[in-house]
Amino acid sequence: MRPIVFYDAECNFCKSIAASLATWDRGRRLRFATIQGPLGDERLGDLPPERRLASFHFVDEEGRRTSGGAALAPLFDRLPGGAALGTGLGAAPGAVDRGYHLIADNRIPLSRLVPGAFKRWAGDALERREA
Repeated sequence: MRPIVFYDAECNFCKSIAASLATWDRGRRLRFATIQGPLGDERLGDLPPERRLASFHFVDEEGRRTSGGAALAPLFDRLPGGAALGTGLGAAPGAVDRGYHLIADNRIPLSRLVPGAFKRWAGDALERREA
């Protein structure tokens, strides 16, 4: 099974980040899916809805799920050239999680800073990737 990155389909900031990661993943090692979609229901169905949408989730090849800041190290480990970044993120899990939640908790105001053209590109790129 390919690892899966789950992102919030309703969040333009989240889609922009997911589309950027999908572009980085030139070898298509990762699968990208929405938290609200059928695969999200299947893989995240044991989480209450508010926990599902509180952060992104990463499911590795073995089916292990990590969420939020804890998911960044294993995610970057699987991107081309991302292993060093993954190792660095894994070395400071508390700080990474706090930083992640600072951004996640402010994603709506941050989304306002993302240009409309980039948001449209991100939505289109993810639709093509998921097809």
